[in-house]
Amino acid sequence: MALTGCAGSEGPGSKLLWVRAGDGRPAEHASLEAAKQSCAQATDPNPGAVNRHYDRIEYSGPIVDCMRTKGYRLVDVSRP
Repeated sequence: MALTGCAGSEGPGSKLLWVRAGDGRPAEHASLEAAKQSCAQATDPNPGAVNRHYDRIEYSGPIVDCMRTKGYRLVDVSRP
């Protein structure tokens, strides 16, 4: 999920990717995973839940915002 983003309204042909905000290069997996876990814990209204649904709208906006503060941005790589 982290590598392909967490927004669901872009359509069936969209592919979202987390990139580094500074240079637009793809994010390193370990750093991205750590940021994603930190953001998930900070934004999860039910932190004890086993199955988090990151693609649900109530998680999407806060997680994207949190990831921005950690130096990542979400881009649509399916469009030229």
